[in-house]
Amino acid sequence: MILSKESLMFQIAPLQESDLPRFTELWNQGYAVLTSKQRVMTVEKAHEGFTAALFTYVGIRNDAQELVGFLLLKEDNTTVWIMHMLVDQHWRGKGIGGKLVLEAKHRARMAGKKVAAEVLWVNRAAKSFYTSRPKPHAEACGWRPIRCLLE
Repeated sequence: MILSKESLMFQIAPLQESDLPRFTELWNQGYAVLTSKQRVMTVEKAHEGFTAALFTYVGIRNDAQELVGFLLLKEDNTTVWIMHMLVDQHWRGKGIGGKLVLEAKHRARMAGKKVAAEVLWVNRAAKSFYTSRPKPHAEACGWRPIRCLLE
């Protein structure tokens, strides 16, 4: 799927094994808030998770084909969960996170499921993203808080 904002073009597609070094770099920009254990990612750990298909790995690329963000999704019987989402610190504020949320919503709709996001209590940036003004992503997606992860 190709998306644009102003003169910027973005492409959303599944991550490939060759993306794992860049995925690891991006993860480590936000490792302190991506997991409750604050684990730094290595390419080896990323490869293990990717090979085991722990998540649906989705990437977003800029017009130079550089991976600038990712989305890790997990599905159960009724819900597509946004488990992890990160946008490169140099590309934030350009609508990329919103595009990733819309991708998750699209995938959920196609599967006949709802979409939900899991956010750690300490992740101020994520809480702000989902509740920011003037158009909160949570409100735009019809979301409401259902649980708070304190770890």
